[in-house]
Amino acid sequence: MAFITANWNPLGEAFYRKTELYEMCWSLKDGLRDSLVAAAPYGGPIALLREPHRRSPSSRPQLEIYSASGVSLASFAWKSGPVVHLGWSVSDELLCIQEDGSVLIYDLFGSFKRHFNMGLEVVQSQVLEAKVFHSPYGTGIAIVTGSARFTLATNIDELKLRRLPEVPGLQGKPTSWLVLSVDRQTKVLLAVGPDLFILDNTACIAVVRNCVYTAQWAPSLSKKVPRERRRAPSLSKKVPRERQRAPSLSKKVPRDRQRAHSLSKKVPRDRQRAPSLSKKVPKDRQRAPSLSKKVPRDRQRAPSLSKKIFPRTVHEARGPD
Repeated sequence: MAFITANWNPLGEAFYRKTELYEMCWSLKDGLRDSLVAAAPYGGPIALLREPHRRSPSSRPQLEIYSASGVSLASFAWKSGPVVHLGWSVSDELLCIQEDGSVLIYDLFGSFKRHFNMGLEVVQSQVLEAKVFHSPYGTGIAIVTGSARFTLATNIDELKLRRLPEVPGLQGKPTSWLVLSVDRQTKVLLAVGPDLFILDNTACIAVVRNCVYTAQWAPSLSKKVPRERRRAPSLSKKVPRERQRAPSLSKKVPRDRQRAHSLSKKVPRDRQRAPSLSKKVPKDRQRAPSLSKKVPRDRQRAPSLSKKIFPRTVHEARGPD
């Protein structure tokens, strides 16, 4: 019998598993090797460009568009320049970004709609990398040129190009980068070796220096509570408040008084007085109350009357006066 958790995989502190919903209808001989792939968000279409760097006139790259289940929607030979990146807009339009900075737009069924360019400087320095992102303004494009400069367009429907400031120490492509949309502002977060930078419209800000060392400690500290806050909850969860105070009182109050205090919580007050009286009353007087519980009331009165009335035998021996 297979284990229930056999197909669950750890991801940090959580677990996940993959469930096959359906099989793809396409038949790819070589798979996705040597291909540019772009999938539209929310289960949209999939674009596939095979061997995008092929430049032979006799054998051109093939651009194919499939549905989310692998049904072929369009297929045609790519006759334009070399493609660097593929992406989808929010309206399911295919964006094909070329090395010279030209962006060609196709619809869902492969029909050409329009094109635009990312600037004259991009034409001269060429595009090294590009990304398609979504923001509150619409669909945007960000590129890195051969001169290690970033150019950004937040909305392709209302094209406004922005050239971001230079990044110190960057030569060529960065180690990693992505586009962020925070508070309706578009910024670029990038890594150059061990350094992390944030690019906006006006400046390049260094976030972390020597992040190789910091990354080993910062995540662990960010998940834990500070030490002064961790100690108080640990005591409050294990020991109740009334029990925590008792050790502090035990240092100042004598031991005999501590016992009385502990008995007062368990034994009623009327039963606590009896042990205190037993220390002052002699033993012969203490036995009488214990016998009074077992001897009937009529027999207990006889000894009390014998102290006031003389014995019968003595009264009759004296005779009448």
